[in-house]
Amino acid sequence: RILPSISRKGLIEETTTSMYKLALDVLEDSGIAPFSGAAPPWKLWEGLADFMTAAPLPVKKHKELLQLIAHAACCVLYTDREGYIRIEPANDVQDNFKLDFHTMLARPKVSQIPTLWAVECPAYTYAPETAASELHKESYSVNGTLELHLTFSQAADVAVDVTGAAVAAKAVFAAAADLTLTGNGEAVVTVTGRKLESSARTVTAPVEKPDENGSVETLDNPLVTDAVHALAVAECSRCSVLLPSVCASCS
Repeated sequence: RILPSISRKGLIEETTTSMYKLALDVLEDSGIAPFSGAAPPWKLWEGLADFMTAAPLPVKKHKELLQLIAHAACCVLYTDREGYIRIEPANDVQDNFKLDFHTMLARPKVSQIPTLWAVECPAYTYAPETAASELHKESYSVNGTLELHLTFSQAADVAVDVTGAAVAAKAVFAAAADLTLTGNGEAVVTVTGRKLESSARTVTAPVEKPDENGSVETLDNPLVTDAVHALAVAECSRCSVLLPSVCASCS
């Protein structure tokens, strides 16, 4: 199934949010059509509820956000043969692939696995600035009805002020706003908020047999906001690079 290319707008949460809830938010926001009988066209691993984040969702395509969520939960994102969108642990998916007659006769593909020194993953912290600042200000010509989709830097306490037109509908997020204006003439839209400042603490997962001349694999996921979580992601990714089929810690 192909998700719409509309960007999802992240919300600032007062508390941490689970990857399960974020995945549901993204899928429901995508507007993807349900199967017959109104069944939702996705199946999510319940363990997503155990992975938490304090980060707002960035403004990205739905499929990109689902990839970030899956990665942050040491999972894979794929569509099964029935058309369901799935997020599951990598080992569960690998067990579904069997060696059949066609793959046995296929020409083998040879690739070199790069040597590693370590795997790193930053844990991000987000904090709003003390004072609000102007995030967006623009004039628009309104002739009856005008729909606007605005994007700006991620911020807390986002406020939208409109002069010269009536606001028929408004939805405000951490880095975007959807407005429907009505009237005739020039309207000025001003968006203010406290910009989010981010910092990161990087954790490292050493490999079993490090190569001093090997590379350091860096995993950058803005949804990872805890050092313990970052270490788990680094360790799972380390296993997927080296030998995913025998990774006991990710099963």
